[in-house]
Amino acid sequence: MENPQTTKRPCEPRSAAHHRVEITDDGITFLWPDLGFGDCHQTGGMLVCTPDGSATFSCTTWTTFSHFGDIWHTTIKVQDAAGNTLFDTQTADSPRMTATDPITTYNWNFTYPFDKSLSARINGGTATQYYAC
Repeated sequence: MENPQTTKRPCEPRSAAHHRVEITDDGITFLWPDLGFGDCHQTGGMLVCTPDGSATFSCTTWTTFSHFGDIWHTTIKVQDAAGNTLFDTQTADSPRMTATDPITTYNWNFTYPFDKSLSARINGGTATQYYAC
């Protein structure tokens, strides 16, 4: 029988739908509220989808406990208004984070290419971030 106190189990990611959308000539921006997972935190999460077929995610993360290097993991699913998946990003990882006093924050981003013919279908759609730490 496994000892639950010593057996590591992978954690299930949480999900959060975007809470605000901004539409400009430069593209569509999905914005997330502040998110937390255990000792890890994310603020300022945004995904900018441009008509040329690039989606750039950026955010600020930090940890409040680990001295061994927590990592924020995220992937994003973008769907059209009918709920059809347009694209999923690959999982991206934050820099390795350690707790400090005062808190050190980590600004990071990644760009994911998508088929630019899907750009018009993003308007009115949704973006869901799946995350774990």
